[in-house]
Amino acid sequence: SNGWKVRARGLWASMRRFEPADFAQRLTWLLTGARQRVVSLQPDGPARGRVLFSFIIEPFLLPPGRVSHAHTHDWESLQMVQTFLDAGYAVDVIRWSNLSFEPVQPCDVFVDVRLNLERLASKMPEKCRKVMHIETAHPSVHNTAQLRRLTELRERRGIDLAPFKLIEDNHAIEHADCATCLGNEFTMESYAFAGKPITRIPISVPFTYPWPERKSFESVRRTWLWFGSEGFVHKGLDLVLEAFAGMPDFTLYVCGPMEREPEFQQAFYEELYRTPNIRTLGWVD
Repeated sequence: SNGWKVRARGLWASMRRFEPADFAQRLTWLLTGARQRVVSLQPDGPARGRVLFSFIIEPFLLPPGRVSHAHTHDWESLQMVQTFLDAGYAVDVIRWSNLSFEPVQPCDVFVDVRLNLERLASKMPEKCRKVMHIETAHPSVHNTAQLRRLTELRERRGIDLAPFKLIEDNHAIEHADCATCLGNEFTMESYAFAGKPITRIPISVPFTYPWPERKSFESVRRTWLWFGSEGFVHKGLDLVLEAFAGMPDFTLYVCGPMEREPEFQQAFYEELYRTPNIRTLGWVD
């Protein structure tokens, strides 16, 4: 059945997002609880202070020069920490979901994305600058939007899907002194209620490519690309598939880890795999 095919491809989809060595390493981390680790890094020369960095720890557990490109936050975390090291700070790196960590040394700067700011803010020295690194809309906005879109899908198509990756409620922004933000004015506005200074920064990219100078845009004006990760209803893929299914003169390429959401894949199997002008490529690095 289609349902069996969808689930049988799930593990393979997860595996091929990483190089074999990286996948084996990540599996080892999950089995050994390595995500609860702390990685301490020292600058060249005497340290001028100390930073607690609570974001993505996985790239710091790989050999030098190895970093996953499955998500930009791996490279981003490496660069953020390197920036502090270059500025002369020692850095302790933990994963944002490590809720058992307790600081043993005073910090001058504390950077966190979601769950640790509220938990650890009161344990920081008074002089410590606490920074929230915003990479989603506020949970109340994010979750409400997803639930609304799931309701609209149920009413429109009779398809009832469970929520996917709702964000844990947190009060990080209330406990921060300031914030950096990956996003736009909409993202920033969802945190404006706290009255904290928010600095918008560009989304990071691990690779850049030369502009295709000789590309004929006229020849591909009816060809479109949907490129994203999971959270398909939240990101509007259901609406895109429905639109292109009704426009046979336009071609859509879908690049995303379909097997990560088997219920969505099953619900839109006809559009994804049996509609001539829609070509589903799956996960693309």
